[in-house]
Amino acid sequence: MSIRLMSIVWALELPPTEKIVLLALADQASDEGRQCWPSVGRVARRCGLAERTVRHALAALEAKRHLTRDHREGASTDYRIHPGGTVSAAAAAEPSESVRRDARPPRRASRVPEDFAPAMTGKTAAAVAQWPPQRLAAEIEQFADYHRARGTLSFDWQASWRSWVRKAQLWEPVRGVQRQTRSARPDPILAALRQAVAEERAERGEADRPRAGPALSSRRG
Repeated sequence: MSIRLMSIVWALELPPTEKIVLLALADQASDEGRQCWPSVGRVARRCGLAERTVRHALAALEAKRHLTRDHREGASTDYRIHPGGTVSAAAAAEPSESVRRDARPPRRASRVPEDFAPAMTGKTAAAVAQWPPQRLAAEIEQFADYHRARGTLSFDWQASWRSWVRKAQLWEPVRGVQRQTRSARPDPILAALRQAVAEERAERGEADRPRAGPALSSRRG
């Protein structure tokens, strides 16, 4: 909030709609007229106006040089407020030293890069070092395919990879049990072959019959 800018706006001769919109922006801005990027919808709600009305007011205020807009792709517009020419448009376009130091542009989430290469440091490197050969390449490929298929967006793909490795460690005991369970199950291919052989022998009259064992003497020696 900039009380200084809001005081200047109150003294300006402007139509009511333009004045309230400019006041809403000044209320969001720093004393340098920067760090102001509310959405049109937010300004409309604060002013009690329709978004279309706010857009017309913003265009009129920019034409009168009370503000400068920087339309950023994929993000809300960045406003530079200089009501009544208190700051020239050219000077407003250049951020002050304090803004350069303090302002942090919002980070944007992105999809997993095509050339993603995980950084091996700390606990992640220690965990990967215990993997058998070829597993690292397989895990990276599986990691990338999984997130591409889901359309995952991440602010930090290295952090996502570290989380993937931690989960892989947690799943190791479960995977071991699953492998043992699968090995204990009958092989479906082998079972089918045995069934086919049995049916063929049955057709030839050679069905398996239990063989009679040697007769046991009723007399005990």
